[in-house]
Amino acid sequence: MGQGMKCKILTILIPLTVLVSLMIWTESERLMVRDGNTRLVLREINGQTLREYVIERQPQDMSLSRIGEIPPQLFENSLVAGKVRPNKVKFTFAISCIERQQNTTYIFSTIDSLLDNANSTQKEQIVIIILLADFVQASKQKLSNALVRRYEEHFESGLIRTIQAPRDFYPDLDHLKITYHHPMLRVKWRSKQNYDFAYLMLYSRHVAEYYLQLEDDVTTVPNYIGLMEDFMTRYKIFTCLEFSELGFIAKLFHSYDLEKLAKMLMLFYNEQPNDVTYLHFNELMLQFRRIVRKPTLFQHHGYYSSLSIKRRNTTDMFFVGNPNFTLPVMRRASKGIRGPEAEIYVEREKLIRQMKEKNKKIKKRQLLSISNKRH
Repeated sequence: MGQGMKCKILTILIPLTVLVSLMIWTESERLMVRDGNTRLVLREINGQTLREYVIERQPQDMSLSRIGEIPPQLFENSLVAGKVRPNKVKFTFAISCIERQQNTTYIFSTIDSLLDNANSTQKEQIVIIILLADFVQASKQKLSNALVRRYEEHFESGLIRTIQAPRDFYPDLDHLKITYHHPMLRVKWRSKQNYDFAYLMLYSRHVAEYYLQLEDDVTTVPNYIGLMEDFMTRYKIFTCLEFSELGFIAKLFHSYDLEKLAKMLMLFYNEQPNDVTYLHFNELMLQFRRIVRKPTLFQHHGYYSSLSIKRRNTTDMFFVGNPNFTLPVMRRASKGIRGPEAEIYVEREKLIRQMKEKNKKIKKRQLLSISNKRH
């Protein structure tokens, strides 16, 4: 064999040997990482150390602070009391409940109102999910036991269930930045509430077709479910329908949008309250205006907040039970023109005041016109 032929063979064999070695090496790396039983790996060939690997087991991150995949273990121990209904229902009514000031509890009147104003057929199409949002286990268990004693029949049927979120689901709430000029105590409170609501949404995303976010201090009206369904038929496409004008109360979403909304709440948990975030979410989902049913169907009645520095005597002025709220006034289209129907809602006192001001302006213009004609 000539010298030139030997050189050609060596030229082919050397890269091929290196390529095979790299393939074996890469597979060895992959197996070691997949196994993950050792922290320090020294790789030796012919007595020489070529590389050093430090393989660390990362703790399971259930806070979702990086907004990644939802770990299945997030819901392993979430159910505190109640049973899971075998079939998917139409509505999830989601409530986050936490201990309030003065040992005040509104949750019982809220659930009573939801149950008393729904008939038996409607109750088969709803699930009320209550998140026990306290970090103190004893407080959670105490409230859950009280709820089970009062609504045992509904816990057994699967209509009501209580759940809890794992503590490590929440981010660090002790090192937050101040936004909206709120005191730190309030920033911490609303940041935690964002994660409370996010967990409710993630847990509920496969329970029903629609998801209604409520608070634990609201009441409703007779046949509220039927009235909601009637309003929903007007909108074939929507991101959010609102049945209360206040805050984040009685906001209805499709369950298939819950994961996106939950991740947005977690992404901006420190920056802004949930009643601001959902408005941005609606716009990102191409709904550029609020769709509020008026008269509204849910009224806020809590005074003592779960935030110690906060008192709320806020009520919904558009609630169906508000005596100052009038029925819709239909505006007649111009003669010969058939425009789309519209409903205009006004408050009686405000309407009277505006009409008086308008009449004053008309009279003033008439007097000026008469005066100009004389001159």
